[in-house]
Amino acid sequence: MSRYLRTGALAMASAILASTVGAAAVVAQDPVEIDWWHLDINDPGKTLRQTIADEYMEMHPDVKVNVTVLENEALKSALAVEMQAGSAPDIFHSWGGGILAEQVDAGMVQSLEGQFDDWDALNEGAMSVWQVGGEQYGVPYTFGLVGFFYNKDLFAQAGIDE
Repeated sequence: MSRYLRTGALAMASAILASTVGAAAVVAQDPVEIDWWHLDINDPGKTLRQTIADEYMEMHPDVKVNVTVLENEALKSALAVEMQAGSAPDIFHSWGGGILAEQVDAGMVQSLEGQFDDWDALNEGAMSVWQVGGEQYGVPYTFGLVGFFYNKDLFAQAGIDE
């Protein structure tokens, strides 16, 4: 994994952890525990996220980050159960769009508005997926483009002009 990607991921996770714990993490009187669920079941993502948690805990000795790794469908199911019980993890992988809007409506996610100084450093299109009602509720950690290819002759035969 590139050093740039690792550094960026560490900075973003640290910022998210800091916004979750708040300033209390720096001078916490009582230990703080954070539950972080993600779906990176394979490396390098799995190890990277554990390293991020370990480095954060080393920098903030009164904070314990409990990392739970679940595959995609298991995470969706577990999150649904925990949210219905009103006990969602503190930080978790989610899916933008309709799923995020449902989580916002249920009061299970916190707005990140005002938590970061430079949203402009991130891709506007990728960031928009994590917005509900004009507020930022999530941050993408990957961004991929999907190309669309087609056979012009077959489209013409089907009567498709554009």
